[in-house]
Amino acid sequence: MTTAEPPNGLCHRKIPSRQPDEISGRVEDHNNVQEEDRSRWQKHAQKVKVKVLQQVQDQLSDLLDKALTESVQPFTQLQPAVNGKTSKTTPSW
Repeated sequence: MTTAEPPNGLCHRKIPSRQPDEISGRVEDHNNVQEEDRSRWQKHAQKVKVKVLQQVQDQLSDLLDKALTESVQPFTQLQPAVNGKTSKTTPSW
């Protein structure tokens, strides 16, 4: 009696080789995806920069307003008079 044993050797599958056009098509697709990703990232980065610059401009504007207000205050504060009473003085610009 003989029994059928499974083959012990390597089996070669027939896998069709890729054509150069197919390979270059995949490379082009990959490059297109990368280009789209880069373009999306640049647009996102630009939006973030605009928001940050707007926030910085608002903060600088507030600081400038505060500095100008504080620089004018000494001229409009109450000044002690010679007789000990306080009087409000205003600048004579």
